[in-house]
Amino acid sequence: MVTTPKHCPGWESFKNLKSFTCKCAKCGAEKEIFSDEFTKSHLCAKCGAPIDFATCSYEAGAGAPSPR
Repeated sequence: MVTTPKHCPGWESFKNLKSFTCKCAKCGAEKEIFSDEFTKSHLCAKCGAPIDFATCSYEAGAGAPSPR
């Protein structure tokens, strides 16, 4: 008998990700960046300026007590 998986394939590799909202220092636009993307450079989608990770704030992560 075939059983239905409880989670989507690949779910395990993403279950500990954290979500951060970063503000562009130049224009103030917000960009969501996940914790596994901090090793890459990011540019603001609005003005093209580099995103400074020091401007990021923690928003959500796996195991958060509140629903999304």
